[in-house]
Amino acid sequence: MDTEFDSFLTELQESGELLGGEALGDPAGAQLVRWEEGPVISSGPYAAPGEHLAGMFFIQAGTPQRAEEILARFASPGETVELRPIANM
Repeated sequence: MDTEFDSFLTELQESGELLGGEALGDPAGAQLVRWEEGPVISSGPYAAPGEHLAGMFFIQAGTPQRAEEILARFASPGETVELRPIANM
């Protein structure tokens, strides 16, 4: 499975669709910042028990349909994959 996924990432990189990605550390060390008349920092993680964000990939798909095709190849049994647009800052 890892070889197949590595090949898929290579395919996305060669097509110019993979813009980057990063693995994240243990969610137990996360901190959450909320704004309550100023920043208030509390221990994380933000995710619900039993869930955590393991990492992210930045993909530039030409169409929403292509983004969904890519997303479908990231999904595997027992996992949840989320597709989100990137906010333009």
